[in-house]
Amino acid sequence: MNPSRFRWQDRGTLNGEHLSRIAGQFDAFITLDRNLAHHQNTAKLPFGIVVLGAPLKKLEDICLLIPEILEVLKTLKPVPVSRVS
Repeated sequence: MNPSRFRWQDRGTLNGEHLSRIAGQFDAFITLDRNLAHHQNTAKLPFGIVVLGAPLKKLEDICLLIPEILEVLKTLKPVPVSRVS
């Protein structure tokens, strides 16, 4: 998916606006933002959220989590936020 379609690169756009833009477009949102659930009302979002909780700084680190992410996605529901680390 092309991020520019959702205008994620727009400066000054709040995270809540980003999340509302993808509503109805995706079944899941995968993020490194461990504070997302504390800053956003995730209960009203129509998609599941997976938070990658390990200290991930490189793509290789994230790739190691792919098997676990795929398992979480099989049963992911819109709420609550799921954590993978």
